[in-house]
Amino acid sequence: MKPTYSPKFISTIAALSLCVSSAVAHHSDSTNWQVTGSNENAHSSAGDSNTTTITNLTNGIVSTGANAENRISSLIIKSETNNNNNPTLEIGNQNNNKKITVPNITIDAGANLNRTIQNAGQDNKKWNILIRGGSTINTFENNGTISSSNNADTLYLFTDTTNGNTQTVIETFINNGTIDSKDQNAAIRVQGAKIENFKNEKVISAIGDAIKIHKLNNHNTTGTITNFTNEGTIKSTGNLGSYNNGTESSGINLDNATIKSFTNKGTISSDKGNAVRLTSSSITTFINDTNGVIETQSTHGFFTSHNPVHAAVLLSTGVKVDYLDNKGIIKGKNSGITVMGNNYNTIKNLKNSGTITITNNAHATSAGILFANIDYSNTTKYHTIENTGVITGGQYGVYIEGGSIDNLKNSGTIEGTKDGIGFHGNGTGVTNTTIQNLEVEKGTIKGGENGINISKARGDNNHQTVVQNLTIAKDAKVEGEKGSGIVLGRANANGQQGKNNYKLTGQINVQGTLKGTQAGITNYGQLGSDNNGSQEVIVVGENGRIDGVVKNAAGGTLQGNITNKGSSVLEIDNQGKTGNKTVITNNGQGEIKIKDWKLENQDNGSGNLKTVQFEGNGNITLEKLTINEGNTDITKVADAIQGSKKAEAVAHTQVQTSGGNGAVTITGDLLRGLVANIDGSKTAAAALNRTLIATATARATFLDTVMGNALNTLSFLHHRASSSLGSYKNANLYANATTIRNDLLSQSSSYA
Repeated sequence: MKPTYSPKFISTIAALSLCVSSAVAHHSDSTNWQVTGSNENAHSSAGDSNTTTITNLTNGIVSTGANAENRISSLIIKSETNNNNNPTLEIGNQNNNKKITVPNITIDAGANLNRTIQNAGQDNKKWNILIRGGSTINTFENNGTISSSNNADTLYLFTDTTNGNTQTVIETFINNGTIDSKDQNAAIRVQGAKIENFKNEKVISAIGDAIKIHKLNNHNTTGTITNFTNEGTIKSTGNLGSYNNGTESSGINLDNATIKSFTNKGTISSDKGNAVRLTSSSITTFINDTNGVIETQSTHGFFTSHNPVHAAVLLSTGVKVDYLDNKGIIKGKNSGITVMGNNYNTIKNLKNSGTITITNNAHATSAGILFANIDYSNTTKYHTIENTGVITGGQYGVYIEGGSIDNLKNSGTIEGTKDGIGFHGNGTGVTNTTIQNLEVEKGTIKGGENGINISKARGDNNHQTVVQNLTIAKDAKVEGEKGSGIVLGRANANGQQGKNNYKLTGQINVQGTLKGTQAGITNYGQLGSDNNGSQEVIVVGENGRIDGVVKNAAGGTLQGNITNKGSSVLEIDNQGKTGNKTVITNNGQGEIKIKDWKLENQDNGSGNLKTVQFEGNGNITLEKLTINEGNTDITKVADAIQGSKKAEAVAHTQVQTSGGNGAVTITGDLLRGLVANIDGSKTAAAALNRTLIATATARATFLDTVMGNALNTLSFLHHRASSSLGSYKNANLYANATTIRNDLLSQSSSYA
């Protein structure tokens, strides 16, 4: 039977319901949520699922009650709100140690929490939404719009250190709406707090940092995100501020923060700063996925530790990254990825399998990837730097200044308008760079000037760069369009590199193509480290070729053997120093042409000449041999040329001298022996004789003039007195210049 109720009973129930609704709206004792402030239109209710819903929140502040503790009800904020000068939502309390857990907080679609905070930064009113006091939120989801202005953070997660409060945590954070800061403060600030799973599907934006994650001041509690995923847009649009004052604008700014997994599938950008910036922070895995874009429009190009070149991704000092892979697009005006190195940095694996593009190559160090050194007593350690994608647009594809790299690999495209890969020092301190293996597995490294340039860019300090091995595999190519394929060291003002601070100590193995307009290889430094002819320093494989001469320039050192197994012509020009023994072998279908080979005495002071040995079954031609005129024993030259290919190699060799005035010319050949011919007119004795003759002639001419003037005076005086001195001749009185000169010439003819 259907029950029936009296009108009095129904009236009583209605009155009780109104009281409960009023209590929930203004006190929320049963749910531990309260609304304070002038908010006549606000309404809250507790649903069957223990959820408190707030609608039409105009001027009030939603907060947890003073007695709230442990697990309280979930919260939904619905409907549009108006501007107000107070925060919207505050969770937790710094003054007690009561921990609060909220199952779910939802900002509903259509809700507009737009607050202009009065006196932001004062009276703890520097946020629109605050979560603090060791609170735990199981899920925070925004489907509406949350914004703030007047220098207030929009969403602020904060860990208090008073009263034993533990870390504030959001287990799952989802933004499917808009979170925006209209002033210099952050849209989302995580200070000493933790978000376990962060996902952005729509828009997070700010004039300042869109997302700022950092530690508590003077405390060791770092801001932490376990898993970070962006599928929407994160952007900073603000003007450039001062880095030292902390107002430089980034899309994401990590300072003493930790992220375990970082994945970008959307867009992260900054108009006037770095799109992503890390300082004293760590990321285990950083992935810019296939559809991801990380971009900066900033042209800021200063290059100091406190004011670095702006990049799409800046890894500043004290950064640790286990694995970074760009599979998508990274774009910058001056730099795509910049690493500011010191001994606190550790980058285990950095890979580009996508595209890195530089759109402004006017800056001196614009580069797709820039490794900078700011701590000259210590260097950053890198395990593997690898490119399988495309890096283009800057003066350098990759710019390396300091650091220790185990493996530098390319199987994609690296291009620079100046150098494909440049190893340089910045001129303000001593920079040390060490590369164990530089491998071009396939693809291209190309520079408008040089393919790979291992030298210093600025200054005269004792920078040192050491590369152990360089391999160019089959189908790979290294090219310098206007300069050299590979440059090691650089010439000083005298055309020589004074110290061997730039070294390739192992081997250059060319199985692909090494090409340069001026030279395939130009060495001003130290190429190889074997002084006795037992190790190969340059190997050209069966499919390899070096287009352009292999040039060991004056001031350079070539220590090791050269082997050609290819079918193209290998040209060699040695004007520098070599080891005591060099073996040149041709086992290929091509030819080795030695344009010039400078032969010197051994470094041990024995007086013996360094040897060059020709071997193999292919053609070798020594076009010119240069020996020192001053200290070379001509009788030992032929013996210094050795090997089974000697007869063929030296059949038409021209031998010339250097280091003298050309008085000695060489005739004969390297098989039957050489003859030194001395031009007596260019010897020291002849020069002395010519000096004596010139001096005597000058003195005689002077005497001629003096005596002539004296006799003319006597003649004038005699005629004035009308008397006669008699006839006279100059020759009767003294020997004239002609007589003296002829005598000297006849006596010294044997010297001339």
